[in-house]
Parts: sequence; structure tokens; C-alpha cells
Amino acid sequence: MEGIKKFFNSLIVEPVRGNLSIVLFWGGLIFVFIGAIFGSSIDSFAYAPSGTGEAILKSGSAILGAGVFAVIMKSAQFTELFQKHIYDVFYEPNEVKDGVPLIEKWKGITNALLKNVLPSTHHQAVERIENQFFNSELDYHFEEHTLSYEISIDNNNIATVKSVTNSTLVISPSSKEPTLKQYVETEGVFTFKALRLNDIPYDKPELFKVDPDNKNRRLLEVPLTEFARSKSDGSDKLIRLERVVEWTQDLSSDPYIKGAIKRYIKGAKIRVKVPESHRVHFERFGLGDLPDEHYINDDGHGFERWQLVTSDNLLLPGQGYILVLVPQKSGE
Repeated sequence: MEGIKKFFNSLIVEPVRGNLSIVLFWGGLIFVFIGAIFGSSIDSFAYAPSGTGEAILKSGSAILGAGVFAVIMKSAQFTELFQKHIYDVFYEPNEVKDGVPLIEKWKGITNALLKNVLPSTHHQAVERIENQFFNSELDYHFEEHTLSYEISIDNNNIATVKSVTNSTLVISPSSKEPTLKQYVETEGVFTFKALRLNDIPYDKPELFKVDPDNKNRRLLEVPLTEFARSKSDGSDKLIRLERVVEWTQDLSSDPYIKGAIKRYIKGAKIRVKVPESHRVHFERFGLGDLPDEHYINDDGHGFERWQLVTSDNLLLPGQGYILVLVPQKSGE
């Protein structure tokens, strides 16, 4: 009995298993032939149920289809193409030309990840994350960003804050018409001092407009396309930004200077100079882990300095800082 079983396995089972695609192909073809040619004759047999011939034909078509698919799947060309597509899906999604935007794929994956954490509100969480990190302000980011505050305070406790920004704007490759967008909010007197883009003066006071929804906010919008220039290797379009503004604020009611980060910033520091009558209390806020600020008491120019993030690291939208101007008591 054992010998018969081995003989059956070696003669039928193993060959079929090793050539399943061929067996399916030819088996399906035979069933189709029998059903198409002899279907009516089979239905006329005394003990054959009605429709047996048609059932054989349809079964043959299904088996033939499976055989054709198996033959294609085993082909080297299809295997290579399929493997490349799977690789692109996971490692080079930008190369997948299936008409589905990457942001939609990201939403699907993020919803799946958050569903177990936020069963009823994961869609809302995904929307908030998208607005925070994939919003319309991604046409450029900042690098080598330095923001300096030089503050004077009069006897009426009115501070005059001179803010100097030096930064490099790196234009996103997909951005068609990048626009510099910034704002300054103050209840005091606002003065626009200077703006330079790639060392070209752009000193037009009318650039800062009053926000129609907030009279204390001044908005700046400047098209950047004409200023964008490529690196020597052509990899990035850069704009060097220098901006100087000045405003006043009453420290009795508003002793705070808030810096809210709306874009990605790679490498950032702030510098503050205040008179001896006051000191600066520095506080961080925002999402995620905030890097060490590497505080310097005097940078050699009379400014305190906080390195918000080193040149090889990144600040995220939603992070920021608050400066509190605290009066010094006599004798301190």
C-alpha cells in the first residue's frame, strides 16, 4: 500500500504541484472544449442534471482564467514589474503614478494608526495634524534663522522694540508662486524700517498692511519668484532675508513678546538686549520635544542668546517662545 502511495505521489501529485499553472491552463481549456462541444449531449444523459454542460463550460472558463493568471504571475517580466511597484509604494511613493495624491495616502495610513487611540475622533485628529504640518504655508522654510530684539524702555514703562530678522528662505521644489507672509501684532506704534531680499532693498512701507480683521496686526506679503536663485548645484532655490521693524508696547499691561513658529525652521537662535533696569525671562512652548536652547549670557555684543535649535536640527510649526520683560528691583 505504501508503495502504491509513493508511486501515485511521484507520478501524479508531484508533477501537478510542480506545474500547477500548466495543469490549470490545459485543464481549463479541456473543460471549455467539452462544455462547448458536448454540453448538449451531456444534458441529454438520463442521470445528468439539467445545465450540467453549461456548468462544465463555466467551470472550465474559471479554471482557464486561473491558469492564465498563474502563468503570467510566474513570468520573470511580471515578477520584476510587480516587485518594483511594491517597492515604490513603500519606499518611493512619489514615483507611483496611480492618480492618488500622497496626502490622501498619508491620511489613510494616519487614520488607521489613530483609530485604536481615538476611535471616534481619529478623522478630526488627522485633519488637525494636516493643518498643522501640511498646510498652505509649505512653499518655503527657514534656515540659519536669527531674530534679534533690541529693547529700550522709558520712564513711563513704554518699551520700544527693534526686531531684526536675518534668515535664508529655501523655496520648496513644488512651489509655483511662493510668497513671503509675515505679521507683527502690537497695540503700540508700528514702524517698518527695512526689508532686503538677496541684498536688494525692498523698502516700501506700504508692504505692511493693517489686517482688516485685527487693527493691531500688520501683514506683510511679498511675491518671491523673482528673487529665488538656485545653489551652485541647482538643488535648492534660496533667498536671503533681512527685515527690520520696530514697535512700542506698554509693559505695565503687556510685558510679553511672543514668537510663534508657523513654518519649519532649520537652525534658529534669538538674541535679546534690554537695559539694566530689566531682565528677560525666556520660556519655550509647543508640540513635541523641545531641544536645549544652549543659553549664552553675553554673545560679545551685549545680547543674551538662546539657540532654539542647532543648524543640523529642526523646529516644527506650532513651537515657539515667550520673552517676559521683568523689572529689576533696586540693588539686584
